[in-house]
Amino acid sequence: MTTKALRERIQRERNITLDKTRRSLVMPAHTDKSRTPLMHYFEQVYHVSIQSLIMQGNIQEVSVRLNVHKSTISKWRLRLKLR
Repeated sequence: MTTKALRERIQRERNITLDKTRRSLVMPAHTDKSRTPLMHYFEQVYHVSIQSLIMQGNIQEVSVRLNVHKSTISKWRLRLKLR
């Protein structure tokens, strides 16, 4: 399996659609220091704030929905002072 095929399969499994003309995540100019690039990425993909994304359900449910480890969600909640 080629790298491109693997990348496309993962994107399909995670329901991620990326702009073909852009190869990387474009960070906003007013980047908040408390947010990681992955947080910005999820905001761009889901078109909602990261606070509302990570507070919809318990840590386990959110980690499964976003496909990240539950400790990451816990750390993000602490980092954004949501807990």
